[in-house]
Amino acid sequence: MSKSIMVAFASLYAVLFFAEPATAQRVAFKDVRIRFNTNDRKQVESSASLIFDDTSRKVLVESGQKPIQINYGDVAQVIFDWRLRIHRRGAAKEIGLGTLVDVYRKSGGRGSESIGRTIDDRLAATEINELTNRVMMIQTNTPGSMSPFVIDMGIDDANAVIAKAKQIFGKNIYIPDVQIGYEIDKKSLPAAKTKHAVTIGKDHPEPQVRPDKALIVVACPKANIPGSFAWQMKLHANDSVIAVNKPGTYSFAYVDPGEYLLASQAGFAYFLQNITVENRTVLSGNPKPIVLLEIGGASFSEWKQKP
Repeated sequence: MSKSIMVAFASLYAVLFFAEPATAQRVAFKDVRIRFNTNDRKQVESSASLIFDDTSRKVLVESGQKPIQINYGDVAQVIFDWRLRIHRRGAAKEIGLGTLVDVYRKSGGRGSESIGRTIDDRLAATEINELTNRVMMIQTNTPGSMSPFVIDMGIDDANAVIAKAKQIFGKNIYIPDVQIGYEIDKKSLPAAKTKHAVTIGKDHPEPQVRPDKALIVVACPKANIPGSFAWQMKLHANDSVIAVNKPGTYSFAYVDPGEYLLASQAGFAYFLQNITVENRTVLSGNPKPIVLLEIGGASFSEWKQKP
């Protein structure tokens, strides 16, 4: 098993650039969903319509749960990430712990570098065969003025939405490469059989970057699978477990600089533990704002290894 080199994500805001459409128009995408967190840390998802109105120069989200209007000129960056949909190709094999391997660096990536292979390269080696949805996050020039949200859309709509957003916002579009771990043999993990006690923390600590350590942040979204809340999702770094989550919780850990099976020499890295059937998980690297949105609607996982 080759080891991976983890690289830090960097969020850079480009100079705002508008590409004026030849004809002002109102383009609506009605079959989307909006996902956001409430003040009491609950995550809400509901149907919505996404509208680009060139006449008023506004992005509109029409939803009974969370209607939104954003002026084109207030948009600093639009992130289009993948939404992971996991299916199993056969009953004979199960999805194990995902790890990121075979690092390469891609130039021209708006200040960030890619981890892992491209999805076209990696599908043959994984149990994942569908990445069918996109999530869209809009960041404004006035951070904190609007609570974060994402728009979840199917791939057919996503292609048209991305094309329209590029027409309006030009270089302020960020589309990260897909970063998904693939199956490894659990026997290669010395701590695979360790047991842990996990409780839901009352506080919600925020991860902070430290100059002397690498920060690893991982959120485990809730899963619509009966009984899944009792499952535990461990995060390994070489020979140690550095975080344990349940669905709907998050954790973070600090490790010394160096090379790890999971991570190495990184200032910070953000992951989602995507849950599949039978108490399995697949790790994916995601943009920081997407993971922080999940954290905002999750509880902190307090865990310790059992004797």
